[in-house]
Amino acid sequence: MLTEPGDVLDVGTGSGALGRYLRQQDGRLIDGLTYNQAELERAQPFYRQIWLADLTQPQALDVLGERRYRYIVCADVLEHLADPETVLAALTKRLAVDGELVISIPNIGYAGVLAELLAGEFLYRNEGLLDRTHLRFFTRKSLLRLLDGAGLGATQWHSVVRPLPWSEFAPKYLDHLPPQVQRYLCAREDAHAYQFIVKAALGVDTTLQERLAPQNAPHFMAQLYWSTAAGDASFAEAASVRAFGIAGLGRQTLRFELPAGLAPLQALRIDPADRPGALELFSVRLRAQDGTVLWQWQPRDGGIDALGGMQRLPATHGEQAAFFAVFDEDPWLVLKLGQQVAAAMIEIELSWPQLPEAEVLAQAQRLCNAELARLGAESAHYRQKGAHYRQVAAWYRQEAARSSEEVVRNREEASAMAAQLRQQIAAQSEFLEHMKAQNARDLQSMQALQEELAHARGMLQGVRASKLWRLGRWLGLTKISL
Repeated sequence: MLTEPGDVLDVGTGSGALGRYLRQQDGRLIDGLTYNQAELERAQPFYRQIWLADLTQPQALDVLGERRYRYIVCADVLEHLADPETVLAALTKRLAVDGELVISIPNIGYAGVLAELLAGEFLYRNEGLLDRTHLRFFTRKSLLRLLDGAGLGATQWHSVVRPLPWSEFAPKYLDHLPPQVQRYLCAREDAHAYQFIVKAALGVDTTLQERLAPQNAPHFMAQLYWSTAAGDASFAEAASVRAFGIAGLGRQTLRFELPAGLAPLQALRIDPADRPGALELFSVRLRAQDGTVLWQWQPRDGGIDALGGMQRLPATHGEQAAFFAVFDEDPWLVLKLGQQVAAAMIEIELSWPQLPEAEVLAQAQRLCNAELARLGAESAHYRQKGAHYRQVAAWYRQEAARSSEEVVRNREEASAMAAQLRQQIAAQSEFLEHMKAQNARDLQSMQALQEELAHARGMLQGVRASKLWRLGRWLGLTKISL
């Protein structure tokens, strides 16, 4: 905001951060005021001159002599003063003809403060919006009144946004409020503005202040992970980007800028919320650098590969949105692209992750009613099926009776066949007995022949052993060889 050349007075130098920055940027001459000797010694190298001054004292600014400044900066100072009106009026007298004040001040209307207050909590902390040393608290309107009381009008207004999860205030206080109260708080002006930075000057038309529209800001965080390798189910923190959505806005588009030169994507993991609640997912689009849609997902496409910390329910808008019940603060879902996509930006269209108990119960009731209607239709269908099955059962009973008759007939035929087989078995047994007797007779005949053969062998042995046989053989008179 210090866009014009000219001297600067830093009211409340702290450790000298502003002086060091301005000297490094453009060598601008800057003076400083501080109430603390230790801070003065640390900051002194970065300032042309620096003075000890207690702003609670009436003549504190006399140390400046007749100096006038193009810019006077009060960075997080006025909230520490019991009488900032008097100090601001005194500072305006130290402005040059074209001089301006630059003020930064905490916003007590921040949603985190209001949610805690509605929960009965107002906890001072060592730093932040409820710093223990803060004596005064301001909203946009009360800060404008403060400026007006000093004859100043705002020429520029910037709201420093800090999403609730990144602040010192727990989101649970907001989440546990009734849904109507949640929506009201989040839709208020400056609900997510953590701090105001205002440039003001003397003699400004105060109607301009009415045209300084408040900034509604992100309130919940979503995170997108990507995988560039096929079959890789790990999603590293380094391969992720974040985006912030606006709490209270029913349908919105979050845009995730991807790093330049990123390899083509294979799969996405989407962490769509940072709190439990009810969430609707309408679409996911991957765009090229020129905005061309390269790939998109819609609820009717299916394709959700895995879920964690959330469960998909029947959609509230038919096929327009996938409806999820989110159970914890780190829900996720995985989409496989089915192809390689070299995208530069990813758009996710979704609702804010509210926690509306009444709406969830109403949705559950609608689901129950739909289920009852479905069961009623199924019951009528099954009654028709029952009549058909009774006809089928009668046919089976007729077939069973016919089968029983066949069984009786088959039993009689089997009995006749069994009698015939018994006769055949008896005849075969008689034949076997005959054969056994014949075998016995043959065995006796064989034994008699063996005895006769043994006797013949004995007689032949006797002939061979006789002297007459041997003499005949020796004289060659015997021609028979035994």
